Order: sequence, then C-alpha cells, then structure tokens
Amino acid sequence: MKQFTSRQPIFDKHKIVKAYQINFSAGFSQYWALATQGLARQNQTSNLNLLASNKSMMVHLTEAELTEDILAYVDQKKFFIDLSHLTEASPDLLEKCRRLYHLGYRFCFNDDIFLYEWEAYLPFAKMIKFSISQTPLNTLEPLMPFLKQQKTILLADDIDNHEQYELCRSLGFHLFRGEFFCKPEIIEHNTLTNDANYVLSIYTEAMRETFNIKRLAELFAKDLTLTYKLFKYVNACYFNKKESISSIKQALAFLGENAVKKLICIIATTYIQHNKPAELVTLSISRSRFCESLAANLKLNPDFAFIVGLFSVLNAILDQSMENILSKLALNPSVKTALLSRTNQYGMILKICELYEKAQWSAVNLLAGKMGLDPDILPKIYQESIKSAYIFENLE
Repeated sequence: MKQFTSRQPIFDKHKIVKAYQINFSAGFSQYWALATQGLARQNQTSNLNLLASNKSMMVHLTEAELTEDILAYVDQKKFFIDLSHLTEASPDLLEKCRRLYHLGYRFCFNDDIFLYEWEAYLPFAKMIKFSISQTPLNTLEPLMPFLKQQKTILLADDIDNHEQYELCRSLGFHLFRGEFFCKPEIIEHNTLTNDANYVLSIYTEAMRETFNIKRLAELFAKDLTLTYKLFKYVNACYFNKKESISSIKQALAFLGENAVKKLICIIATTYIQHNKPAELVTLSISRSRFCESLAANLKLNPDFAFIVGLFSVLNAILDQSMENILSKLALNPSVKTALLSRTNQYGMILKICELYEKAQWSAVNLLAGKMGLDPDILPKIYQESIKSAYIFENLE
C-alpha cells in the first residue's frame, strides 16, 4: 500500500494560514525511504513543499526518526518537529533533542513539558501545544501570565467551534488548529448579503441544463472583480503569452460548457469569502477536484461530484445552514442528498475526502473498499487536488 499524506491548516489570530500539520500514514521516515536516488529525493522535497503550499510545516516524528539523515532534506526554517505525542522522556531522547536544537531544528511539545520529567526539554521548545479537547479552557486562564513568560509560541489544538477559537484568542494563544474554520457561525435570522445573492444567481445559471453563454457573460459583466479573475485564470492556464482573451464571451466560449461551469463556480466561490479564512476557498477547490477524480474512477458523474466537493463548505462561507442554501439552488437531487446527509455514492465520496483530510487512514481504507476503490490511487489524487487549489491561491 502506498504512503498516504494529508494536511491540516494552522491559523494565526487573523485566521491566516501560517503553517500546515502534515500527516503521514506510514511515518516520516518511510516517506523518504520511498526515494533512494538524489533526483527522487528532490521530487519528494518538492511534493512536500507543495503539500504545505510553501509554508511552514509541522510533522510528528518518533524518537527513532530524530536523525540528521532523515531530516537532511527539510528546510529548518520552515519545519517544526512535533513531539507532542511522545509519552516517555529519556536521556537518549534529551540528547537527540539537544543535538538537533543546536543544529537549528525547532521543536513542538505538549503541555506535559511543565511536568518534572519533561522540564529539561523546556529550553528546546519553540512551540507548546495545548489540546483543547483534553485541557479545559477555564484551567488555562490563570496559567497564561506564566505561559507568556516562556516566550514560546502557544498553539491551541483541537478547536471544534468558533466560540472556543475566540476564547483561545482572548487568552493570548498565537496559533490555532481544528475544524472550527470550516463550520458556519450561524446567526439567527441571518440573511444573505447582496454579494451572496448575486453569486447564487451565477451558480443557478451555471447549473441550468440549457447552457446560456450570453446570460452568464451578462452576469459576470456586472462585477469587475469577477471579470478580472476570469480573465486572469484563463490567460494564465490556457493561453500562451502571445495570445490572450479580450472579452468574457471569448473566455467562456473557449473553455467549453463543462469547464466553464466548473470555473465559474470556483471563481464565484472565491468572490463571496469576504471576512472568512481564505483557506475555506482553498479547501473547497481541493475537495472539488478530489471528489471529481474519485467519481471518474467509479464511473459516476464527475460533474455532480465536483459540485458536491466545491459546495461542501459553502455553509461556512455564507454562515447559513446547508438546508437554507440548497433551497435557493436548482441542484440535482443526488448532489443535495450528498451535501445534506453523506448517504448516497456522492456523499460517500465526500466522506472519503473528509476522512483523508483528517488522516483517519483506517476509515479511509474501509470506506474505499466498500465503494470498490483501490486506496492506492488516493495519494496522487489528493496531491493533484492540492495543486489545483494552489494555482488559484497564486492567482488571487
């Protein structure tokens, strides 16, 4: 079985991604063991940097993996060695940490570092992680003055909702990780903004069975930002430097019906994430490509799966219930069922995607097997989906 890798974003207090936690199904050392030649190692390094979108990364390492050989190909300035999962301190572990620390490597420990048996590691801790699911927040407040004196980065982990995030932020944590960012902050009687209604009208037009380029062009022409994004993407990805598009109709006609529908939905999604983490759009784009590829492998409708993936976090972007959003869109019933209950085949595809993101590898293998998917195809599909999202990140 191939090595699975996935990522989870780590945010600063402004909900900007500062790093990614990178997960490996068979461990970090095995990731490098797959590449024994110099060129292959360079490819592995490039793939790892792409997975982290060239940001900093945090990786769990075992004590056995704390060797200079294994760490030789990582950029020390962008790499955190996460030892928060280790349960036993030892003289050998202390010596390995001391040696790597003096070579420039940075460490993340959990809050056990303040216990007697771990206190010798405190000078090596660049980051300290607190699991909110295991540490009640009300017990942390009186400790914050002491923690801030340590002059280390404080990471609040396993944040499940926006209320926990705001509390951690007010306490003085620097970084935040968890599923809070892709959940809606539903406000009672919250109404859709004019921008959101405008984008929903574009979705509706793009999803019609009778495709009308003229009508879509008219909708795009109402907003310069959308028009600019359309031109920029098409010119960057489809045209050479000597040839460029000069009208909305030309862009839409060139791409063809299926590509236009997908591109318009992606661009429209980027338009409505005002005051929301940009990672929501990145996640929706990567999911759309992941689900689309899985559907193609299963000989299902890839266009349906694409929309399922893309719209999977639309509730978090719009701060509306998924039921309310879908009531305003003329989508195929299979798409709606997938988004609401994850029960049909398209819903199960989305579930595989979500499990893969969370590094729940056993559950991924089990569900893939039930659907008749070869799990070995998943790492490449995931990597390609991240690459698709990265293209859009760099066109903003």
